[in-house]
Amino acid sequence: MNPTFADITILFLILAVGMDWEWVHRYRSAINQKRFEIPVWFTTLALVEKKGAVHRIWTSAQEEKNIPSETFIYKLGSRI
Repeated sequence: MNPTFADITILFLILAVGMDWEWVHRYRSAINQKRFEIPVWFTTLALVEKKGAVHRIWTSAQEEKNIPSETFIYKLGSRI
């Protein structure tokens, strides 16, 4: 059976990369003040350049620490 458009769930996730931790903190605080339904995760450009995007460099808007990108895939996959 082929799924129709109505059967497809589209899930979004925002990965935000800032120039420094001040920027990250400012925008993470702004996201926490709003009711934002899309998960937003933050890191710095220096960490992406040093370790790569798939390592434990991401911090959620609620300050969960060091989440690897495969956790995003797992969390999104479990919601399907």
